[in-house]
Amino acid sequence: MASRRARTLAFALFGLLATLALAAGVAWAKRTALAEWLALRELSARGVPAQLRIVRLDLRGAEIAGVKLGAQAAPDFAAERIALAWSYAGLRARRLDRVEVRGVRLRAHLDEAGVHLGALDALLAGDASASSATLALPFAEAVLADASAVIDSPQGALRLRAEGNAMPEGDLVRATFSLHGESPQGALDFGGGGTLGLASQEIAAAGALRGVTPWGSAEGQVRVLGTFAVPQIEFAGSALPDAAALSVRTAAPIAVQGTATRDAAGAISADVTLTATGVEGIDVGSAANVEVTARLRGESAEAEIALREIELPDLARFPSASLRVKHAGGVVTAQIEMPRGLAPELARFEQIAIDARYAEERLEASVTVAKLTELSKPALIAPLRVKAQLSGPLERLALVGEARTPGDGLVFDLTGALEPAAARLELKIVLAETDLAPKTRQPQRVFPWLDGVIERAKGNVGGEALASYENGVLAASAVIAFNGTDLETEYGAVRGLTGVISAIGPEPLLTPPGQTLWMKTFDGPLPLANGSVRFELLRDGVLAVELAAFSLAGGKLSLTGNFPIDVEERDLVLRAEGISVAELLAALDLDGLAGTGVLAGVIPVEQRGARMFVRNGELRATETGVIRFTSGESGAALAKKQPTVAPVLGALADLHYEELTLTLNGDASDRMDVKMHIRGRNPNYQKGRPVVLNVNVDAPIGSLLKAGMVAASVPEEIEGQVKRYFGGEKE
Repeated sequence: MASRRARTLAFALFGLLATLALAAGVAWAKRTALAEWLALRELSARGVPAQLRIVRLDLRGAEIAGVKLGAQAAPDFAAERIALAWSYAGLRARRLDRVEVRGVRLRAHLDEAGVHLGALDALLAGDASASSATLALPFAEAVLADASAVIDSPQGALRLRAEGNAMPEGDLVRATFSLHGESPQGALDFGGGGTLGLASQEIAAAGALRGVTPWGSAEGQVRVLGTFAVPQIEFAGSALPDAAALSVRTAAPIAVQGTATRDAAGAISADVTLTATGVEGIDVGSAANVEVTARLRGESAEAEIALREIELPDLARFPSASLRVKHAGGVVTAQIEMPRGLAPELARFEQIAIDARYAEERLEASVTVAKLTELSKPALIAPLRVKAQLSGPLERLALVGEARTPGDGLVFDLTGALEPAAARLELKIVLAETDLAPKTRQPQRVFPWLDGVIERAKGNVGGEALASYENGVLAASAVIAFNGTDLETEYGAVRGLTGVISAIGPEPLLTPPGQTLWMKTFDGPLPLANGSVRFELLRDGVLAVELAAFSLAGGKLSLTGNFPIDVEERDLVLRAEGISVAELLAALDLDGLAGTGVLAGVIPVEQRGARMFVRNGELRATETGVIRFTSGESGAALAKKQPTVAPVLGALADLHYEELTLTLNGDASDRMDVKMHIRGRNPNYQKGRPVVLNVNVDAPIGSLLKAGMVAASVPEEIEGQVKRYFGGEKE
C-alpha cells in the first residue's frame, strides 16, 4: 500500500515537473511573442501607437526590427533594427554590454513654441520625472548608424543624417559622432567627439565643420567646454562669400575666430573677429583689408570695423576708415572716422567724421569734413569746412548744412537730398548777401582761379548754386547777384557793379542769353561810365556781347559781337551816337574852344594784352553846328605849332560848320591824336567865304571818354532784379 502511494506520488511529481517543463518550454518557445505583447502593451498604456517585431531573444541578447511609433503609414519614429547584447556579468552589474540602433527615421516639427516630436512627446512625457535625476547610461557601448531626421519649419524642411558611438568610462561618457544637415538655407557637415560627465554634466568636445549656403561657404573648428546649462564655445575658421548672391568677393577666404557662451539665465554672449583681404563690393566699392571685431551681449551687439585702402568707384578713395556700430533696443548707432580721402580730379578730404543713429527705418546723422580741398589748378574754391545733417529713410536722405571758407570767410548754406544706393546727390548752395570788405572774403582768396584777374573787391554779393551728381556725372547751375560791388581787375577797376546773372556748368561753363550787368564806371585802358552789358557765354568759350552800352559826352558808346575769352588779342569796334560836340570839345586841351552839334561814328580798338589802341576812329557831325574859339594863349600856341592854321584862326571865332569830322588814333592808356576836319563859314570873316580847316590836337583818351560824365543811377529793371533776389523773391 505504501509502495503504491509512493509510486503515485512519484508519477504525480513527474507529471508536475513534466508539465512545468512543458510550460517552460512553451514559454521559452513563445518568448519573442510574449516580449512583443508586453512591449506593445506598455507603449499603448502610454498612449503611443506602436508596431515592432522581436526577431531574436536569447541568453546573449535580443534584436528588434520594424519599430514604428505613431501613425503606421507615416510614423513619427522608426528604426530598422535595434540590437541589444548582454551577458551574465553585465546583467549582474545592471547594464547592457552593447546597444546598436540602425536605420532610425525621425519626423518632427519646429515652430515658435519649440520642437514637436509627435508620438514621442507622449513617451517622453512619461519619463519627465526621471529627467531631473542624474543621467545614467545602462550600457557599455552604444552605436547609432544610418540615422536621419526631417524637421519641418516655416523656413522649410531641415534634413539631418547622423552616426556615432558612445562608451561610458566610469562617470564619463566618451563619444564620437558625425552629422550632415541640409535645408533651403544650405548644407552643413560636422564631425567630432568628446566627453560628458554624467554627474557634473561637464562637456569637453571638439569638432570640425564645413557648410555651404546660398550666400557662400565656411569651414572651421569648434571646441565646447563648460556644462549643458552654461556652455563655453571657441571657434576658428574661414568663410568665402558667394559673389553672385552677396555682390561681394574677396581675394582670400575671410578668417573668423571667437568665443560664445550662455549664462545660467539663458543670455548669450559672443566675441567674434573677422579679417578679410581684397574685399570688393560689386558696383559699390573695394577695400584692401577689412577687420571686424564684434561683441554680442544678450539683446545688444556692437562692432568695430577697420578698413584700409577703400575705393568707391567714380566717387572717392580713402587710405583708412574706422567704424563703431552698436545695436540695442532696435536702435543702431554708428560713428565713422576717415583721416583722409580723395575724389580723383575733384576734391581731397581731411578728417571726416560721421555720427549716425538708425531706428524705425529712419537715419539721423551728422557729417563733418574738417577740410575739403577742390583739386582744380588753380582751384575753383578755397578749402572748405563742411558740416551737414542727414535725415530720413535710407532710400532718400534730406541734407541740411553749411560750408565755410577759412577765417572770417564766406558761409554757404547747404540743402539737398542724398540717395546712397543710387549714388545720387542733389545739392543747393546759397550765399546770403555778404560784404566783401574783409581780406578773407576777397574773391581771389575764396576763388583762387580769380587770382590775378580780380585784385580787390568791396561791396555786397550773394548767390546760389544747384548741383547734382549721378552716374559719375556732375551738373550744376548758379546765380550770382552784385549789389554796388567794386572790383579791381588786371584790366581796370569796375565801380558800382550791379545785377543778377545765371550760369550752367561745370564743363563747359555757359550762360543763358540776356545776362545783364550795370556798372557806374570802368577805370581802365578804355575808361567807360554809366554802362550796362548784356551778354551770353557760349559753349566754345566765346563771350557773345549782345549789347554793351556806356555814356559818352551826352551820347552813347556801344559794342556788339562775339569775342573768344581765352585769347590775348581782340579787335573791337565801338559805335558812337548822339555825342555832344560841346562836351567833347571841352575835353580837348584847348582853352576857349566850344561848339554845338552832334557826332556819330565808329571807333576801331585793338586789344593787345592789357593795352588798347584806337586805330582810325572817326566821328562825324550828323547835323550842322557852330564852333567858337576865343584864341588867347592857347590860340597862339596852336598857330605856332601849326602855321597853316594861323591865317584862318579868325574864322574859328564863330564858324558855322557844314562838315565836322574827328579822327582818333593812339594808345588808349596815353594821349590820343585827334585830327579835326572842319568845313564851314564865319559870317563875320572875309564876307563869309567858305573855310576848310584841319587841326591836330592831342589829348588824354581818359579826358575824351569821360567828357560830360555825370552821375547816374542803376536802371530800374536791374535794380528791381537785385532787390527781388536779396529780398527772397528769387526767380
